[in-house]
Amino acid sequence: MEKINLNQTGLKLLLEELDLSNINDQLILLMAKTGIRYTEAAAITPADLDLEKGLLNINKTWRDGSFYPVKDAASLRTIETGGELAGQFSGLLRDKPGDMPIFGQYEMSTVNDRLKVHCKRIGIPFISVHTLRHTFYQQEHQLAL
Repeated sequence: MEKINLNQTGLKLLLEELDLSNINDQLILLMAKTGIRYTEAAAITPADLDLEKGLLNINKTWRDGSFYPVKDAASLRTIETGGELAGQFSGLLRDKPGDMPIFGQYEMSTVNDRLKVHCKRIGIPFISVHTLRHTFYQQEHQLAL
């Protein structure tokens, strides 16, 4: 099966399709805008977000209900999220303990199913959450050229 990355137009259509009152769509937005892996996104706790500075600390992964180290030393990083994402996630942090994952209870298959619905609605081939990572870095590479 051929891997499909979204072009800028496809990504824009997908992001416009998201319903940000849905937590799975918020997770899709986060991965699309940052390029983080699903297991990294699932591991994010309120303590990892600095909403005032617009920073996201990636320092662990989440699998099978537990925290694990990131893939390698290069995966330890702080990402600038900007005001848009920081504002979006401020509501998620209410009543969440600082050391508990925000998205950890959501399975990748559930998020992929949600992506499938969006792709169908906007008339693009299905992409997975993993493809969002590749799409992000492809877009970053094109901007750098």
